[in-house]
Amino acid sequence: MSFLFKRQQRLTPSASFKHVFQRGIRVRHSLFSCAFVYNELTYSRIGIVIAKRNVKRAVARNRIKRIAREVFRHNSVLKEINVDLIVVAYKGADQLDNCEVRECLEILLKKLQKRLEK
Repeated sequence: MSFLFKRQQRLTPSASFKHVFQRGIRVRHSLFSCAFVYNELTYSRIGIVIAKRNVKRAVARNRIKRIAREVFRHNSVLKEINVDLIVVAYKGADQLDNCEVRECLEILLKKLQKRLEK
């Protein structure tokens, strides 16, 4: 099993982001939320949005993105289904340490899993 985060797993075109934000189902937990929509591909893709006004320092934004990608890679639920997923970080997310960010994102993905089962 490979834990590499391949380019095809990234949600890149802005039209894809727009589609997920417009038609996606939303789930929220404390300082993070996500929107997701099913896709016709054989794999899931993730996009990460962290506004500069919410997390001022680039170092903190990059740290949160790195942790989000890691949680996404290790999540088995997202390997079984095919969704486009966008994770959004809100103000105060940079105040959390790495463990707390990981916990918040894992809880968010559990909520997402419950939503997918409906």
